[in-house]
Order: sequence, then structure tokens, then C-alpha cells
Amino acid sequence: TYGVGVDQKFSPEWYAGIQFFARDLDVPFSQVDMDGNFSTAEDDWKEDVGTIYLYWAPCNWVAIGLDYYYEKYERELFGGPEGIREQTTHRFTPHLNFFHRSGISGGVRANYIDQEGEFGFSPFYTDGSDRFWIVDVSLRYRLPKRYGIMRLEIRNLFDEQFSYLDTDPAASRYMSERQILASLTVSF
Repeated sequence: TYGVGVDQKFSPEWYAGIQFFARDLDVPFSQVDMDGNFSTAEDDWKEDVGTIYLYWAPCNWVAIGLDYYYEKYERELFGGPEGIREQTTHRFTPHLNFFHRSGISGGVRANYIDQEGEFGFSPFYTDGSDRFWIVDVSLRYRLPKRYGIMRLEIRNLFDEQFSYLDTDPAASRYMSERQILASLTVSF
């Protein structure tokens, strides 16, 4: 694994950063031949991930941000549990957050995702791609004396349908249907 990252504060209102990492992996896997015999093989996996961000806080009650995320996966023989032979994802995320001294805060985040690749399981990979927008909104209330936070969040506000494969299927970032989440976090 190789990586580099830089965060920079240009002024009290402007922040930016960039990070990139690459991994070259030798991944063992089991396979079955036509006669039903099991054997172990090894596959070369390459992963490149990068992020760039720019944040602006023009006043103490507003924060504006812009994030770009890049991800490229290449696998020769074994697509792993995700079923990825090759995948390239670009994600562009503008967001706006507001804060009030009463403890109320909120935000809106738009996610533009452009993904293409070869998906499935060896030897049956198929090409796939999709481009779509997802909008998330949130409203939060910080309890007095910072005893906790109440949060209401709506993900995929407009109930956008899409075809997207997350590299972590157990904790997918995006769902192709609207989700309404409420939570209470308490601190003592």
C-alpha cells in the first residue's frame, strides 16, 4: 500500500486537501475445474483511490464544501465477494451546512456518481454503467450542555433508482430507495 495526503488551511475561511493511495495485492482464492477438483490460485488486484476537497466557511453559521472521489479497481481472475473484475467510479459531492447557536443545524448534500466496469463472477462478467444524482438532507438538534444530538436524515430524498455496486456491500453508501433515519446520541 502506498499513499500520500496533504491538508491545507489557506485562510480562516478556506480549507483544501488531497489524498491518494494505491494497493497492489496478491489475493489467494479457491477454484473448481470442470472435473470438480478444487485448487488454490492467486490473483493480482490493483486498487487506486483518490480524494480532493475544498471547504469554505464564509461565516460562523454556514459551511460550503465540494468533494471529488475517484476509485479504480482491477482484478484479473477473481472478482471477490463483490463481483468486480474492473470498476471505475467518480463521485462529485457539493454540500451546504448551516448552524445556529440555538443548537439547530442542518444540511443538504448532492452526490453525482458515475460508475462503469465489468461485474459478475468468473467467467461470466458483464459490462455495466450508470450515472445518477442522489440528494440527502439532514436536520440536527444539539441538546443543551452538549448532552447529545437528535438527528433526522433523509437519504436519497427523490427516491432515485440506479445501478451501483459498492466496494463494501455490507455498508453501502447509497441505496436505490428513500431512507428516513432518526437517531439520538446521548453523552454523559
